[in-house]
Amino acid sequence: MTKTVSIIIPTHNRPATLARALQSIAAQSYIDLEVIVVNDNGCDIQNIIDTASQNLEIKYLCHQTNKGPGASRNTGIAASSGKYITYLDDDDVLYPNHIETLANFLESSDFKIAYTDAYRILQEKQNDKYVTISKEVYHSQDFNRDYFLIASYIAVQSIMHQKACLDKTGLFDESLTTHEDLDLWIRLSHWYDFAHIPQITSEFYEKNDGISQTGSSGQRRLTNLELLYNRYKDWCSPEVQYVQKRVLQRMYNNYKIDLPPHLK
Repeated sequence: MTKTVSIIIPTHNRPATLARALQSIAAQSYIDLEVIVVNDNGCDIQNIIDTASQNLEIKYLCHQTNKGPGASRNTGIAASSGKYITYLDDDDVLYPNHIETLANFLESSDFKIAYTDAYRILQEKQNDKYVTISKEVYHSQDFNRDYFLIASYIAVQSIMHQKACLDKTGLFDESLTTHEDLDLWIRLSHWYDFAHIPQITSEFYEKNDGISQTGSSGQRRLTNLELLYNRYKDWCSPEVQYVQKRVLQRMYNNYKIDLPPHLK
């Protein structure tokens, strides 16, 4: 049976937070929705799916190899039936009004894409347990397509768009191991205006454990971001290109990686 909204959840070895994410969907005030959970070759979560299915319409799909978040979202999109697509990572949470706020806005406006605001919850490990050390609003910035050419200012779960938009832009780039969401936002924003709804309707979690700040992970983020800058350089003004260079310089310094000659 066709639903208005499809929620795509990629998951990999986080059963406890997946259960929490699904509970937040079950608590939505908007009920004309389906959930597509894509297990990216992670642990067995059938019991979690069975429990959540008592309150939700869930399509459960599994990858036989680990393909990453972009490919997992693409698998979910291919299986979706909704007019609108939205996303939720398996460790994040939607507030009860999240889907209703976005879907009702899009249904009553000429916009094809809208986004709300979110809290970023920063956690660090203390005595073998993660505890929250800060909670802040993530950006809350009005739409600016030039800024997307520099960095993402929208949490992945905050966006809802017509599925039909992807016919023009294409899907997530499955070759990207980071910044796959920014890559799609750039392409979507090239063709469509986004509506900003300045309401906090979700929260996402970040671990302050240094993993993304050092070594190969940091280098991978730098490589992928510079790849996007080069990919869309024809869409960038000289001013944007200048800011891009400064961003990369700052990131190399933060990651304690030697600056390459072309950025000096």
